[in-house]
Amino acid sequence: MDARDKAFGLVAGLLVGDALGAPFQAVKAGHIQQLLGGRAEGFAREAVLFPERPEKNRLPGLHTVLGQEFLAVLAGASDDGSGRSPLARAAAQLAELAGDEEAGPSTQGAMRAPGRPLRRAVARWKAEYPWETADHFAPDEDSEGASCAVRALAAAVVPGVDAVEAARLTHLREAPLAAAWTISEAARLLLALDNPKRPDAAGIARHLVEGCRAIEDALREGEAGERWRVLQWGTPVTRFSACLEPLASLVREGDDALAERTVLHQAAAHAPTREVAHVQHGFAPALVPWVLYRALGSLSPASAIEDVLNRGGECALATGLVGALMGARYGAEHLPPEWLAGCRALGTVKARGLSPSAAAIDAWLGEERAWTAEEERLREPLRREAEKRRAAEPARKKPERNADPPTLHDQGSLPFAPPPQVWLEQREVDLAPWEKRRLKAERGRKRIDWKETRREKGRLDDEAPEAE
Repeated sequence: MDARDKAFGLVAGLLVGDALGAPFQAVKAGHIQQLLGGRAEGFAREAVLFPERPEKNRLPGLHTVLGQEFLAVLAGASDDGSGRSPLARAAAQLAELAGDEEAGPSTQGAMRAPGRPLRRAVARWKAEYPWETADHFAPDEDSEGASCAVRALAAAVVPGVDAVEAARLTHLREAPLAAAWTISEAARLLLALDNPKRPDAAGIARHLVEGCRAIEDALREGEAGERWRVLQWGTPVTRFSACLEPLASLVREGDDALAERTVLHQAAAHAPTREVAHVQHGFAPALVPWVLYRALGSLSPASAIEDVLNRGGECALATGLVGALMGARYGAEHLPPEWLAGCRALGTVKARGLSPSAAAIDAWLGEERAWTAEEERLREPLRREAEKRRAAEPARKKPERNADPPTLHDQGSLPFAPPPQVWLEQREVDLAPWEKRRLKAERGRKRIDWKETRREKGRLDDEAPEAE
């Protein structure tokens, strides 16, 4: 198979997978089956699946902001004569998509539901024009999500793009940067396969672990590590590469239940204070090993994508990454023809190629704006209906709260110790984000213990014999 065809397979797999997962983003597996009356097997037939939640409804076949980011990096690789780096050009296109509008509940300009890191990055890019080399890197973003791996995939198919630098547009922590390189390198290895049906999964996994460790060492010893110290984050105690070590044996066993348990155990070891209960959580140490396990396994491309699609969680990201890796491994012709035909962006991408001209880039930006406007028109009547329902509902009286809740030393009229959110409350204004998450998780665990104690005390009181 021609290298150009396999590269198009990666692009097609990403856009198709992203579009397939978009309607079920952040939806649980059981809810997907309830909505569809069974398993998802391709694009949703109904455009409106959530009439009471307008912002969750998506146009069938339309990619999310993840696909927009990937296409922006592809377009940025075409030299426009401005003298800016490819990633600076990609950032400029994303900023143009965002426009000057305030971020709404589902859009920011023509960008469809960008996450917090991308919203912050767009604001920074606009303020730091004219795009010197250092301007478009995330200076202090603490997110450990895997979304930046989508941009890093472009490094596998276009020259002049570095996977880690593409991820650093929006992320700075070690785990997402290492995860982005891992996904990009896995795509490059799968593109080079001669026999996609029998890949050397053990060799690929070993290469990814060794290369990921080298990336982590470079980050810790270089500019990123120095930045972590300035921000008082410190060097991460555990490495993302450790989460990849069981990958070869998991692929060899092919036991999905074992793979899920192992991935979740590794993610918990990486971040003990973070609650990760689903392999398709956006947390990079959980999602990326799971995606690699599925992409290196024995399932066909369609079966692998549908399996990920029906597990729920971060559907668009998971199906997009699995689709890209499967497309790189097998080529676009192994994806169902109805999926390729139903993907809105794929026809124009195929027509313009992977190195679009300035006119083609302008046309793509116009298409994105038109698609976003069409999606907003789909949601508008749903919003009006939701407003009518809210207006018809009787106003609910909010319970009054004490201005000064009882403390451990002043319980007021409570006949028992106050709940943990009272006596564990701390001023978190000056704490780092991960410290706030740790304290929140601790308060949650203490509250569960408190409830169990109260329940047990009530049971014992009921069982106690009455006084004669």
